[in-house]
Amino acid sequence: MKSVTRSLRILEAVAQHQPVTVGELTKLFGLPKSTVQRTLVTLAEAGWLRANRKDTTRWEIGARVLAVRPAALQGSSLFAAAREPMIHLRDAVNETIHLSVPDALHSMVVVDRVDCDHPVRTFHTIGDTSPLHA
Repeated sequence: MKSVTRSLRILEAVAQHQPVTVGELTKLFGLPKSTVQRTLVTLAEAGWLRANRKDTTRWEIGARVLAVRPAALQGSSLFAAAREPMIHLRDAVNETIHLSVPDALHSMVVVDRVDCDHPVRTFHTIGDTSPLHA
């Protein structure tokens, strides 16, 4: 199970620091370069990571991560309870409404957004993180 935990931590680190190199991850985790490289390649083969298009020595999150979001949120009672009030609030103030929740890393993560129709607006993508105090 150590390898699964390590893989998930590497996946999270790539998400936080992308695009990131094997060397940067090696320093971050104190793991052998070969271990980090094998983990990255395995995650890429499964679609969770991909090589950066401009610099193939750097890694970034793959599209498969997006497929997990709807399933994770569908079962959430918070998501179901918040959606309609978010729409009403957006309609009342005509501003983009973001729903954020605390995550395990002592920060907030955006889990849903209802956009307004202003051409200039605050915009955070789903999955963006910010410090708790912000």
